[in-house]
Amino acid sequence: MSIMNSRNPTVVRNLRLDELGAVAPTVTVPNADPGKKYSIVMVDPDAPSASNPTCQSWLHWIIGNIKGDDLAKEILTTLVKLLQITIHLVLHQGPGPHRYYLYVFEQEHQLDNSAKVSASSRCQFSIDSYKKNFGLNAVAMNMFTTVTPENP
Repeated sequence: MSIMNSRNPTVVRNLRLDELGAVAPTVTVPNADPGKKYSIVMVDPDAPSASNPTCQSWLHWIIGNIKGDDLAKEILTTLVKLLQITIHLVLHQGPGPHRYYLYVFEQEHQLDNSAKVSASSRCQFSIDSYKKNFGLNAVAMNMFTTVTPENP
C-alpha cells in the first residue's frame, strides 16, 4: 500500500502538516483482488498525545465493502476526501510527532450494520478484536508520522 501526496510516497516519514498542501493524498493497493471486498481502517496510537496516549488507539474511521478493482486504482473519491479531512482538521494540534496507521483488510463477507463502531468505542479501539469479530485478514499496512510546526 502506498500513500501519495503531491511530493513523495510515504512509508515511515515525518510530515509537517504545513507541507501537505491542499491536495488530498491518494491510497492504492496495486495487488488487490478485483473479485474481493476490502476495508480500510485509520487509527491513531498516540491519542491524545504520544507522551500520554490514554486513548490508544483512537479510531478515526473505517470504510468497508470496497471493491478490489477500486482499491487497485487510485482510490475512491470518498476515501481521498476522508484522508484530506483527517490530515487537515482532525490531526493533533500540539507540538511533537504523532503517528497514524492505515490498515487494509480483505473481508471474508459483506459487512453489514453490525460492523459499525459507536462513538463511545473510538477511544481504546482494538484493531485486533475488530478484525477477529468481522473476519478481516490484514493485507497491507502503512503509517505516517506528522509533526506540527512550532511556529505555523
